[in-house]
Amino acid sequence: MTVEAGAPAIRVRQLSKRFEIYRRPADLIRELITRRPRHEVRWALRDVSFELRHGEVVGVMGRNGAGKSTLLKILTGTLERTGGDVEVQGKVTSILELGTGFHPEYTGRENVYMGGLCLGLTNDEIDARIESIIAFSELGEVIDQPFKTYSTGMQARLTFSTVVSADPDILIVDEALSVGDARFQKKCCDKFRSFREAGKTILLVSHSADAITSMCDRAILLENGTVAADGDPSYVTKYYHRMLFGGDEPDAAVPPCDAAPQSGVEPDQVRASGHRCMRYGNGRAAITNLAIHDRDGRPASTVESGSGCTVRFTIIAREDLDDLVAGMLIRDRRGVDLYGTDTLLRGVPVEAVKAGDAVQVVFHLSMWLAGGTYFLTASAARSDGKQYDLLYDGLQFEVTGDRFAYTNSLVNLDVSVEMAPASYSVR
Repeated sequence: MTVEAGAPAIRVRQLSKRFEIYRRPADLIRELITRRPRHEVRWALRDVSFELRHGEVVGVMGRNGAGKSTLLKILTGTLERTGGDVEVQGKVTSILELGTGFHPEYTGRENVYMGGLCLGLTNDEIDARIESIIAFSELGEVIDQPFKTYSTGMQARLTFSTVVSADPDILIVDEALSVGDARFQKKCCDKFRSFREAGKTILLVSHSADAITSMCDRAILLENGTVAADGDPSYVTKYYHRMLFGGDEPDAAVPPCDAAPQSGVEPDQVRASGHRCMRYGNGRAAITNLAIHDRDGRPASTVESGSGCTVRFTIIAREDLDDLVAGMLIRDRRGVDLYGTDTLLRGVPVEAVKAGDAVQVVFHLSMWLAGGTYFLTASAARSDGKQYDLLYDGLQFEVTGDRFAYTNSLVNLDVSVEMAPASYSVR
């Protein structure tokens, strides 16, 4: 397939998909005979539009039933659309379900050949790649055993290894890879990065905010078959969390971050860094005066790595609360969660709070993070996770230290090291 110069890798315009649901099989027969509708209409997708550039890594998020899998099936051509247009420039391969196209009675090796042929490879091309496919999957000892004897993780490894060997221009991956072990998931991430560096396009569906923020250039959030958000992964994942944990009650009672200077938030600084503060909850309580204090008890925007400090904020009850849990979370610039805790996890008793009363919350910690920029989230919630008020990325702060606190990673574990002569003999 030739790629048109300047054209996006994928262009979706007003895409819609409708399913006709029959309560009983006989209803379909009655409908055909009487020509009267006896079905219910469910729209899995409605007027979805977006574009993916070549070399872009885009994550798709959404609750179960939001339309994610339907979208991917239409993009890969396995499901017909009801309306709209889809344009794809380049060779597409996909992993939508584990073992798709693999025969349970065939051996792993036979399935690699069958899967490769389905992906458009010739027998000669598969012959040239078979050893590298087996090596990547790490299934050499069982490659000639029936596929049905493989564990779910082993099936995932062979499926992924076969698909990426086709060297696609566009790779579409559903949540199926989440079943792999940590070692396999790391290999997948490394392969995604190599694809990205080679200018290939990746569309990744995941419920993991960490995966979306750490791997993707952009994120799309689907809700009830429509695009609810499209943009920076950090912002979209915050919006996703708002949908999940913000509750069904309107959150207008809680002011947005820009309207809450008493919280210590500096919106201009947050925007300049590429992150945005987001605030949500049902409004039964409000967080104010969010701040970090240094070891001397002074408010600080910069903390030395390894030094003692406190995270402080005040919760004001707007209604009587019989259940209150205060929490904090630290994230890096990419939106990856580094550490979070709350009063329930720390064994602090849940206290009832009367309307109009205020509660001072103080977390004591040693800031063992590498030098860099971080964001602090504060929450006031019920023990079941229902949010009264959540200030997401409410405070930006810096961690400093000599030689970046002696680490090139995110976390400083305060390691000491020794080297001394050792007796050694070769036997």
